[in-house]
Amino acid sequence: MSSTGTVILHELRGRATRPGNWVLMAAFSLSATVGVFFPGHFFAKGRADLTILFSEMPWMLAPLTAALAMGLWAEERSQGTLELLRSLPMRPSALLIGKYAAAWLWLLLALISTMPLWLTVNYLGQPDNRAILVGYLGSALLGGASLAVATVAAQLARDEVTAFVGAMLASVGYLVLGDASMLGSQFALPPFVVRASAALDMLAHFGPMARGVLGAGDLAYFVLTTLVWLGGASLILQCWEPRR
Repeated sequence: MSSTGTVILHELRGRATRPGNWVLMAAFSLSATVGVFFPGHFFAKGRADLTILFSEMPWMLAPLTAALAMGLWAEERSQGTLELLRSLPMRPSALLIGKYAAAWLWLLLALISTMPLWLTVNYLGQPDNRAILVGYLGSALLGGASLAVATVAAQLARDEVTAFVGAMLASVGYLVLGDASMLGSQFALPPFVVRASAALDMLAHFGPMARGVLGAGDLAYFVLTTLVWLGGASLILQCWEPRR
């Protein structure tokens, strides 16, 4: 097995043995259910779909990705095991990708835990299942990009609490980045800054997928955003490497 695969299995075993991770998943699933059937006025709308779920998904994923990212590196640094990991015969990139992939897989499990809602809307009506599938795909991509952003924020912290707060602020900050009206009126930023911020807005690229529209541009945005932030995380990890 490759070193990356070994790291993924090690991280997944570690998460599976911590009750807090299962509580986190249950809380995410419960919040999804409550968000769809109560504040979302699901039955009052008279329409069997999950647009309510996907409209709330970015804000549900922000604390989830922060919680998943906070223990990726801060725990290693606080417990002094980072030096041990760096002494293993593997490249830093394999360590980074393995930790990130394991956290993303756990995020996918959290998304899967909400799929009984999909079965429910099929029982209650005839939803557009393709649109729901695209919504879940978009949620997975959004979660992956948010997790990459949160990973960089968590790397800069020395304890888990600081890592969670930093990752949460980074994730939410990226979500509101494209609010051009707020940026322009409140901060009087130059127009090109506002346009650039709007182009980087995660919500603008997730919105069509939440409505069931799959576009190549949105797919490319999430893939590139994830790769760029993981590249930044790799550079930070390289800086942690002991000098020779």
